[in-house]
Amino acid sequence: MADYVEEVMQGMVQELDDLRRKNIFGDEEIRHIVKRRREFEYALQRNPGKPEDYLNYVRYEVALESLRRRRSYKLGWKKRTLSDYAGIRRVHTTLRRGSHRFKGDMRLWYQHVDFCLRSGSTKMLNRVLLSAVKYHPKEIHLWLLAADRELQQGHVAAARKLLLRGLRCVPKSVKLLTEFLRLETG
Repeated sequence: MADYVEEVMQGMVQELDDLRRKNIFGDEEIRHIVKRRREFEYALQRNPGKPEDYLNYVRYEVALESLRRRRSYKLGWKKRTLSDYAGIRRVHTTLRRGSHRFKGDMRLWYQHVDFCLRSGSTKMLNRVLLSAVKYHPKEIHLWLLAADRELQQGHVAAARKLLLRGLRCVPKSVKLLTEFLRLETG
């Protein structure tokens, strides 16, 4: 357990060095970030874990990313570097780990979908929706979200296939049927 946590912490070194180099966070703030992340990582490794641990970690990382973004804008950093991508990637990784460890917890799946929409991660959103539909075939809203996402990207045939698969899994769903008919009638 400790080896894994330390390995994860070692992966953060370059990002934290970049944040220090850009003067976005000071030394004391970086020490505090490392301490909090280590606590969260140990909480995630605990047995039995809780989905709330993942959600708390995500809340912290989203707040930290928001602060980093504000300070970066205030300092006038235009060139994007490693630290600009690392926060979003960490949130995605944490949510993926949580949703695969607690496959039955819909909050984690919906939180991941929501974060993908807010951060503009379209490829990740497609992957998350397809995984969520795979683990929760009776969840009508996931089918509708996945089909709507395909329609927004202009993939009408893929949206039709998703709605048909959803109707096979939940044949008595009025919502899926009406959306399918709306798609077919144009």
